[in-house]
Amino acid sequence: MGSEAKKIKREFVLKSSWDREGIESFLEKRASSGWMLESINDIIWQFRKEKPQSLHFSVIYFPKASSYDPKPSEKLLMFQDLCEHTGWKLAAGDGQTQIYYNEADDATPIETEEEMAVLAIHESAKRYYLPVCCFLVILGLIQFGLFCYRLMTNTMYILSNNAAILSGICSLLVLILPVVSIWQYHRWHKQVEELIESGEDIWRRNGPPDLRISIVGMMFVALAFTIISLIGGRSGILILAMAVVGIMGITMVVLEFSKLLKKKMVSGRVNRNLTYTAAIIGALVIAALLLTVMVRQVQEPGGFHSEPEVRTTNGLTENIFHDELPLTVEDLRATVYQGYSREMEYSAESILCGVHRARQIPGVDALDEPKLMYRVIDVKLPILYGACRNSMEKDFAHDFGKPLSGVNWEAHIAVDGTPWGAKEAYQLEIAGAMKPRFLLYYDRSIVEIEFGNEWELTPEMMRIVGEHLGK
Repeated sequence: MGSEAKKIKREFVLKSSWDREGIESFLEKRASSGWMLESINDIIWQFRKEKPQSLHFSVIYFPKASSYDPKPSEKLLMFQDLCEHTGWKLAAGDGQTQIYYNEADDATPIETEEEMAVLAIHESAKRYYLPVCCFLVILGLIQFGLFCYRLMTNTMYILSNNAAILSGICSLLVLILPVVSIWQYHRWHKQVEELIESGEDIWRRNGPPDLRISIVGMMFVALAFTIISLIGGRSGILILAMAVVGIMGITMVVLEFSKLLKKKMVSGRVNRNLTYTAAIIGALVIAALLLTVMVRQVQEPGGFHSEPEVRTTNGLTENIFHDELPLTVEDLRATVYQGYSREMEYSAESILCGVHRARQIPGVDALDEPKLMYRVIDVKLPILYGACRNSMEKDFAHDFGKPLSGVNWEAHIAVDGTPWGAKEAYQLEIAGAMKPRFLLYYDRSIVEIEFGNEWELTPEMMRIVGEHLGK
């Protein structure tokens, strides 16, 4: 059993389906090294170990065939018999793509009319390859459009989330891949038509390189970076390995499922629809499992907060947190009150941006004590500073609600940034009333800070804010 398994080899082959010369050359090299083609599908080709041979291969296209058909059509079987009589034996076939080989050095080509061969390739592409690419373009546009919408409406939190950045990269790659593939095909088709008109040999010109390996590689790097940066250590590597194994496993299961349907003589159309459905369900299952595991790993133990202290005052129970904060009420003013809840409500870092939201609030037994709330945006890529600034300004009045009439309802009033150590500073005005909320712009960071009405701000307090949050 073990020796038999060593005679079988499977390879991921991502060659352009219309690159006939490239495929034939690839198979001839494999045969000369002792590996004979046995079966093919979209990405996995199976080879059997045999003695090295000098063979000639020929790739033929049948536009009306489908890889989901339970058995070859009568016309295809007749064509195979004809090829057999002329010395060309079937090596493997997958729907529209049929691959033959011949042992003779002076073998007569199966197709002698180049124009007809190109027409067959083009008909095959129009029936399967190009429609699939167009479907992927639509899917990519929807995914990337949703990402752009989220980016515009929730800029800072998307830029500070590695997983969100990954989803944007992947959706862009899903869009780029079919667009480039369509462009490649039409460019190749136009060139070979020009070569036919000029009488040149079109098969001496290889098809364009297939970019699927590059795109898939970039998606893998993005996935690996996100998982390891979010989780890190052995857990991150283990989850990455689980993701790769899961994706490969789902791919193999879907391919075997399609083979089973063919053996059961299910029609090509039903087979195709069921296979696509199985692939989508499998992808969703893998994505859901991966997201669940990652969320549990990232949030344990206790999300952004430390373990809360449960306190009951006058029959009211509340959670008091003791998170470490970059700026506290005690840094700004003396206080004897010890019952504050110090909460890091949100904290996220990515390669592009960091977002940290914190507050220090008194317990229910001392609601008149000073409160402090702030957000700090750490912009790591200067080109994104403007986008983060616009997002902060749009959200500056986030918890004041919207009035019935909005004339002069909200304004950002410029104030002196010097006491804050800031390049620019603005204060929020709501319906003509100045609120104790400020936007501070530093070289690499943006700070939104709000004080309770109990505060009387001094230049010294402003200086401390700039030292703790601006740098």
